[in-house]
Amino acid sequence: MIDISTTSPLRILLVEDSEHDAIAFTRALDKGRIATKITRFLRAEEALESLTLSPAPYDLVVADYKLPGISGLDLCKHIISQKIPLPCIIVTGAGAEHIAVEALKAGVFDYLVKDFQQNYLQLLPLLLPEVVDKYRQKKISQIFERERLAVAAISELFLANDQSLDRVYEKLPQILATEFAFPISTVMLLTEDKKEMIVRGITGIVDQNLLGTRLPLEQIACGSTIVSGRPTLITDIVANPDLHCFLSGSGVETCLSVPIRGKKTGVIGAVTLGDVINRFDADIHIPALQVIANHLGQEIGRKRVEEKLQSSELWLKSIYNSLDETVLVVTPDRIVTNINQAGEVLFGYSAEEICSSSTELLHVDHQHYLEFGRRIQDAFADNRFAHFEFDVKRKNGEIFLAEHTVSLLKDEKDEPLGIVSVVRDITERKQAEAQLVETKEEWEHTFDAMSDIITIQDKDMHIVRANKAAHEFFQAKYGELDGKHCYEVFTGVSAPCPGCPLAKTLQDGNEHSTIITHENLGKIFMVSSAVVSTENGDTSYIVHVAKDVTEQKKMEEELFQAHKMEAMGTLAGGIAHDFNNILAAILGYSEFAQQELPEDSKARQDIAQVISSSQQAAELVKQILTFSRKADL
Repeated sequence: MIDISTTSPLRILLVEDSEHDAIAFTRALDKGRIATKITRFLRAEEALESLTLSPAPYDLVVADYKLPGISGLDLCKHIISQKIPLPCIIVTGAGAEHIAVEALKAGVFDYLVKDFQQNYLQLLPLLLPEVVDKYRQKKISQIFERERLAVAAISELFLANDQSLDRVYEKLPQILATEFAFPISTVMLLTEDKKEMIVRGITGIVDQNLLGTRLPLEQIACGSTIVSGRPTLITDIVANPDLHCFLSGSGVETCLSVPIRGKKTGVIGAVTLGDVINRFDADIHIPALQVIANHLGQEIGRKRVEEKLQSSELWLKSIYNSLDETVLVVTPDRIVTNINQAGEVLFGYSAEEICSSSTELLHVDHQHYLEFGRRIQDAFADNRFAHFEFDVKRKNGEIFLAEHTVSLLKDEKDEPLGIVSVVRDITERKQAEAQLVETKEEWEHTFDAMSDIITIQDKDMHIVRANKAAHEFFQAKYGELDGKHCYEVFTGVSAPCPGCPLAKTLQDGNEHSTIITHENLGKIFMVSSAVVSTENGDTSYIVHVAKDVTEQKKMEEELFQAHKMEAMGTLAGGIAHDFNNILAAILGYSEFAQQELPEDSKARQDIAQVISSSQQAAELVKQILTFSRKADL
């Protein structure tokens, strides 16, 4: 048994006859820190034998074009023609263009030239995981499409009113085996004592006499699905005979089993798919298979109720009181003959009060009563089953919206005996739906009311939703931005913007923000990003917010300049004070010296020039002090 959540190393089938190239290949992947499990063959014939003995034990095939014997390209062609689920890469030392064309036409996933000067080895750690991932995504898309077709076909099977449960058990395995590409499919149900399983439907390469076989739970491998109530994937049945698979005689190697659940009864059986090879990828089918099994459980419950209701009225009386849903039995002239206890609670009437009375008692008025009858007649014109919503009335006069599932009862001669109506109060459900719509509308109004440019993007940076401000900013009609890359819309380039916080958020899942200058628009944006996670903590979407901070940045720059000027003024004032003290000394001593000199002395005239210049400097100091908002001397 394998753990579905386990991540394995990259399993590579390397077909390379050059020892040097094989060593270089391995070292390149080790250097790139890629966890690998490499199986190497010198010849293509050996590789083919490996694929035959153990189907698809690899994730990828890397083959040299020129090999002794069968060429690498012929090996890949064989893998593709036999539909072995492996992507193939051809490597060659001769970069001939016709080889590349031939390889790609044959369906080879990629073609590489062993040009070591062109970083061939450095490219390998990046390319190989990407090839495997793209191939798997392609296969997954194909599988999902087939699963969609299977679910659609099974839904039609369930909706067909003429299909009995035995017919459903017969057809369902056939659809599963065909669309899920498994050679064996079964439907098994628990017995009432829950100790055995009965094979109710089976198809494929098995003994059809197994239909109806009773199997003790402890003697079947998929019994763990019933006990645990969880899907089970077994890929080593042949190697583990203790698993006691009842299909082991058919050579089954892989068994995928999911539980069938009743609405109120828990696990009631299992749907299984089997294959004679190791289907390591079988777990991808679990979600779709669970949906089908859940629908089957609901269908079994519904069919069982309908069949029991149609079997006999006396039998109805003994069982339908145990049902949680309201059930009424009504004659062709619309007289109530039976109502269960849930119906008494729902409508407020006792069985004595309502039985033998007209169903008009449960309707808003006479016109409403007639309209309900027309709805049933229109539905029964084509089949014996009707499903619709219609208002009904309780004994206290309260009117509520109900969901009606009405089945037509007929006798052996196909004469109408009346109808069985299952009624459900859906008031709370409708209120919840209305509240959900209201919440969605409120969110949309809030989203569009924000003035910042906000987009919701997927993990590939495609815009999923953009608010009103974004559409107005880019002058786009509503919805025109959806599906485009954010960097394509914002900057018109083909790659993410340098320093984009969204790219960082995709890497580590944290919030990031940065300032980005848009040269073409002449604007500055504060760009931030945050993750929208699923309930499991996985990244679902990324919220990208771009706030135009151009004016804010201008104001910050102007304020910065003002602070600089203020600092300059303070500096100038301090210098002016100090310079003024120096000038005072120069003027004072110059005047003292002038008084000591004769009137006609040449030195006295020179001192007079010093005093004049000092006075001019003092006037300049006064101007500087005025500039720095300091008081005058």
